Amino acid sequence: MTGVDHSRQEVLTSKRRIFNANSITKIGTWNVRTLYQCGSMAQVLREMQAYSLEVLGVSEMRWTGQGQFSSDGITVLYSGHSDQHTIGVGIFLSKGAASALIGW
Repeated sequence: MTGVDHSRQEVLTSKRRIFNANSITKIGTWNVRTLYQCGSMAQVLREMQAYSLEVLGVSEMRWTGQGQFSSDGITVLYSGHSDQHTIGVGIFLSKGAASALIGW
């Protein structure tokens, strides 16, 4: 995971520390019932920014497949049914939280 010239500690200190005892990290969850409607994604992004959340777990997204993308500085990781718009979960990460993510 790390390069030959880098220790684990060097890699960890190079990233912005989001989860530490000196700062408040806001984490939320939301059962959105569906994000398979026009305007739903924009509503989630507005709410995440309004509450200053770093990490938001979302259930029942109802998106097909799996993947990731960024929108308005928020990284979205999602996974759902392969071909039906049922079930599915996702995680929305702020820029700081996305930079602290080691793997997915």
